[in-house]
Amino acid sequence: MSEEEKFHRIIREKLDSFQPDYSPEDWKKMQRKIKISSFLRFAIPGAVLMMAGLGFYLYNNHEVEIIQQISLESPFVKPENKPEKVVQPMSKDTEAAEETDLKKVNPPAIAKEIEASEKNAENFKPETFSNLHINKLASRKLTTTTPKIHPDLLDKEIRYLNASAISMSDKILRVRQLGKTYELTSYQALDRNIEKWKNVVIVCDMTSSMFPYTTQVFDWITENADNTSVKGVVFFTDCDSLGNQTKGKLPGKMFMVKEKNEMQLWDAMFAAISNTENNNDKPENNIEALLYAQKHFPEADEIIMIADNSSPVKDMKHLSKVKKKTHIILCGETYKKDLAFQSDYVQIAKKTNGSIHTLEDDLNNPDNIKEMTVIRVGKIYFQFQKGKFYTTKLIFRP
Repeated sequence: MSEEEKFHRIIREKLDSFQPDYSPEDWKKMQRKIKISSFLRFAIPGAVLMMAGLGFYLYNNHEVEIIQQISLESPFVKPENKPEKVVQPMSKDTEAAEETDLKKVNPPAIAKEIEASEKNAENFKPETFSNLHINKLASRKLTTTTPKIHPDLLDKEIRYLNASAISMSDKILRVRQLGKTYELTSYQALDRNIEKWKNVVIVCDMTSSMFPYTTQVFDWITENADNTSVKGVVFFTDCDSLGNQTKGKLPGKMFMVKEKNEMQLWDAMFAAISNTENNNDKPENNIEALLYAQKHFPEADEIIMIADNSSPVKDMKHLSKVKKKTHIILCGETYKKDLAFQSDYVQIAKKTNGSIHTLEDDLNNPDNIKEMTVIRVGKIYFQFQKGKFYTTKLIFRP
């Protein structure tokens, strides 16, 4: 056996027989060290994230306050009420003095100033409608940062709006605020496509889940009152005339407006809101609403339907009766993986040679979607592959 092997053998024998003294205090110290180490491992990154989140929140709040201040400040300054000056007749000495002063003025300088002002007037161009239009949409996008309202709170809002003690002005103010809590799907899709759609009637789902999106339609109609393409609006609910949910063959309640009168639109909307309080079923009577619009607006060539993407259609058996091209604006998400749209709406669009629209995307031909097409539905991006949309992990459009 070599010297090295002997040495290792002695070491092993010593280690086998070694027994450290029992010391509870040492173990307690070790436990304290382990706890402190674990705490610091998670506490320091947590504190850093909290500080970053607080800084981001304060920065965003500061921006919103500045925007609100800018939007609330009027560009017109109210003129001060100054006492009118009494014009006194000039004496002959004063007239002579003024004539002497005028002679001292340099006439060429005055001529140059007049020329410059005339050139500025010639070069002045009023802001075009397209710029105003872009500014209008940009200002609306600033209001889309508010988080969505929970469905249970939406029901409470509807009960609040139905209260007889609430004044009309308070109701209108509250409705406009609610319309800004969700992404502007209805407004954006209408604004993006209305030039292509001629002689249309708008059909809106007025059930509680769709309430914020439908208020956006009202805003769009009032801002585009001069647009002659829109012939009227139909608000539909899945409730009968007593506000109870329809069962079997009972028809739903429809609310129609043919004139672009602001108060008539508000009246119809609030009547529909009060009628939908007891609607608790997911499937909706969309086909019934389309047939109603088709009957009462024979002059319309196409129908625009604002629909709830999370709700299926319960009366699809009557789809063959719909004869007008139907463009469907789908609001919200299906809340199901790999399902961009409820299949009922895709079927309606295909059967009527219509189209499907979301917040940012227009599928003008649902029968012929290009491979690898990416669309945004709510906050989720889907990609079209092998005849179907699949959920992606994208957080922005590629």
